[in-house]
Amino acid sequence: MGIHKTSFPILAKVRAGMLPRHCALCQQTINSGQALCFGCETDLPWALRPCEQCGIPLPPSAEDAVCGLCLQHPAPWSTLLAPCIYQWPISELVTRYKYNSDLQAGQALAVVLGQQVTEHYTGKQFPDLLIPVPLHWRRRWHRGFNQSEWLAFQVIRYWRNSPEATTEQKNLEVANKICRRIRFTPNQQGLSKHQRRLNLTGAFEIRADLTNKSVALLDDVVTTGSTVLEISQLLSRAGAANIDIWCLCRTAKH
Repeated sequence: MGIHKTSFPILAKVRAGMLPRHCALCQQTINSGQALCFGCETDLPWALRPCEQCGIPLPPSAEDAVCGLCLQHPAPWSTLLAPCIYQWPISELVTRYKYNSDLQAGQALAVVLGQQVTEHYTGKQFPDLLIPVPLHWRRRWHRGFNQSEWLAFQVIRYWRNSPEATTEQKNLEVANKICRRIRFTPNQQGLSKHQRRLNLTGAFEIRADLTNKSVALLDDVVTTGSTVLEISQLLSRAGAANIDIWCLCRTAKH
């Protein structure tokens, strides 16, 4: 059974302040402020030279920063930031965090994402709002928490403890009331891209005027992109001037 969502901040503080620091993957002792040891961090399936719009690695011969498919069919967002490809060992961390309520794995993932976001936005405009992809209340009750929402708060927590983070990053608002999932849908796993799009039609709503706002939409894993596409279209209709997608990892193919 998942841990009730109100327990997570307390347990996170206990783990961070009272327990020995160990690598989330190999359990080797590490320094305070780290999430993974050097070896495990190096072994992560980093997305090298990804397409700026879909996050899928470009072939070595590619001359553009955007893949051919995204050039033909531009997404409603500006950038999809995915530090890693969804492969082992980051897939293990995601599974432990998402389905087993493993807070240590979740904190490690927050550090990975927070570091990559910091690097990406150097010299660039930072979003005004961070919107986690919502869960329907039935799935949230069953799981015990919304993994995207908790991850968003942990990324902010990481920045507030990082001397390299900017004031904008430390004060970024997690707008977890703006996007709501209003229709319960079957699990997306095993569905084709077309089936995923149909499954999500009418599943979300935006409850705010986002005119001239720059927003980041956070999800844990982007597979076909159906979820972030559906929500991004709604954000655009609500007036968002710019949308970026943040996720932990991306599947290797469209």
